[in-house]
Amino acid sequence: MQADRIRKAFGRILKPDIAVNVRPIDTMAHSPFPVERAAMAQAVPHRRAEFFSGRLAARATLETLGIPAQAIAQGPDRAPVWPEGITGSISHSEGLVAAITGHQPPYKSLGLDIENDAPLDAELWPEILTDQDHGWLQNSPEHHQGSLAKQLFSIKECTYKAQYPLSGTMLEFSAFSVELSLETGLFDAVFQHPAPPFQTGDRLQGVSVVEAGLILSVIWL
Repeated sequence: MQADRIRKAFGRILKPDIAVNVRPIDTMAHSPFPVERAAMAQAVPHRRAEFFSGRLAARATLETLGIPAQAIAQGPDRAPVWPEGITGSISHSEGLVAAITGHQPPYKSLGLDIENDAPLDAELWPEILTDQDHGWLQNSPEHHQGSLAKQLFSIKECTYKAQYPLSGTMLEFSAFSVELSLETGLFDAVFQHPAPPFQTGDRLQGVSVVEAGLILSVIWL
């Protein structure tokens, strides 16, 4: 199953004290917690399925960490509100949802993104990519550039998720340039302007790999 392959891939790239859960999005998923149901009261069915499946995955990771099952509310900014002493991230794509969580400390923040590996439409490149990103792509084989641009998009998504709980700043894609090793999957996301406590030139390091038709990008701070 695709979920099993993705789960094993996360097992290879995540640190052992970061809990992960991957599962298919369940159209019948629901929540026993009123605060979660209230957050989705006006949502369309597919959004409810994504949300509730994501909360189920997140609660499974909390159980791995020894944290009792509890509501994971949605904040005013729509980000998950994690239990005290926990940080985490949730993402979904192509009928799958994944969640990761870890203790605070040692982790300040976690970022996760999963995307299908279809090439990124070239019309979106100016919105997503910096000049540095464009330069890196131009040194790659032309037939791979669309797929690599999609991987840079995924890296920026997970970087945004990791930095936001610390900076409280909603950043554009142009806020980061990416340096990615295709051999190892390791990347540096480099701030192009300050977002305190982050300064211009600060680097957030993570891993991005392609597995079973999905791009998996993660950062732990």
